Amino acid sequence: MGDTQTLERGITPDAPPRLRLTDAAVKRLMRATGIKSVIALGRHFGYPPMTWWRLRVGLYDCRISEAQQLADCAGWPVSRMFEQVTHDA
Repeated sequence: MGDTQTLERGITPDAPPRLRLTDAAVKRLMRATGIKSVIALGRHFGYPPMTWWRLRVGLYDCRISEAQQLADCAGWPVSRMFEQVTHDA
């Protein structure tokens, strides 16, 4: 049986791109805070370990306010802190 679904006008078939916290941003945050452990860094910002991991691989949709807090701590713009995920994480 063939697929009979049709795309409604104004609805896009693809989800928006996922973003992940870059490795360079993690290193910058570690330097800015003086924290040596990636897990401790996440804890410092109030993330449980699994949520912190999900943010780093692009599986967690953080709020703009969360992204801005990380960027402010690093002294970088949000656009430099995050990158688009190019594969299924």
